[in-house]
Amino acid sequence: MKPEKQIYIWGQFVKKDNYNSGAKILEVIEKGKEKITLIKDYSIIQILQTLDKIGKAWKNKDYPYRKKTFQFLTCNQKISPKSTENLLDIIPLILNFDSLKKRITMSIPFPFEITDKWLRPFSFPGRIRAFPRGITTHICAGNVFLGALDSLIMGILTKNVNIVKLSSHDPVSLLYFMESLINEDKDGVISSTIAVLNWERGNKDIEDIVLNNSDTILVWGGEDAIKYYKNNADSNVKVIGYGPKISFGIISKNSFIKENFLDIAAKCAHDICLFDQKACSSPQNIFIQSNDESKIKEFMNKLKDSIKAEIIAISSNSGSI
Repeated sequence: MKPEKQIYIWGQFVKKDNYNSGAKILEVIEKGKEKITLIKDYSIIQILQTLDKIGKAWKNKDYPYRKKTFQFLTCNQKISPKSTENLLDIIPLILNFDSLKKRITMSIPFPFEITDKWLRPFSFPGRIRAFPRGITTHICAGNVFLGALDSLIMGILTKNVNIVKLSSHDPVSLLYFMESLINEDKDGVISSTIAVLNWERGNKDIEDIVLNNSDTILVWGGEDAIKYYKNNADSNVKVIGYGPKISFGIISKNSFIKENFLDIAAKCAHDICLFDQKACSSPQNIFIQSNDESKIKEFMNKLKDSIKAEIIAISSNSGSI
């Protein structure tokens, strides 16, 4: 079966067309609710170690699932080989054990073991523990698939049962990651508490089920999408919106000297062009700490030339950024 014809439900790949109604999605959610205890009581250290192991595997450019993703992104998504390699190199960084542990400890004011057991904090006479919310549905934006993966990782770290709605723009890349997860997740706990679905935006039959039966909905995308889910979700459903981001670069006055213009322009051009402005990390604005208009114009000319050169460099093999 072709990857674009598949979805992933609680550890198995199934035919997408068999799950195109609200009734079938409700079955998926009800089955997911049975798995909440399974992931809630699973060791956070085991989760971190499993994700770290997957990250190490993705460092290898010959890793089968990385190769499949590379081929899909370059051939079907028309992303240049250079940009695709840069994108895939980020996956091991996201899944690194220390990075994941730091992410948890920066998010909660208590030891990360609080997700495993009851703790006695110094500031409180009783005991506390962090529990997952339950069914967390991720509504992903249609840009670089790393956003969907990163959102899923947040759901895994918080020990939720996760349902990811794939972007219609890229219905495949995350499925290759799920193949990788099944292969590396020897206990099968993490991989069996994730569903990766795909339905058309505006499918009210399915969206009404999601809006009324999830515990949490994470929405990545434009303002209209976030408003829709917040305005239509059941009152018991927590909707968290991550709206459009505007990224920027800053050139300080100490760096803004003519001798640095070529180097700075090249670095700015790289960041601007890396994902064809599709990713939040691609700056749309550059702030220069200077009032010297002549120097600013000179730099902008350098930047224009650097962007042209970067476009040629990253699209030379595919004809597209």
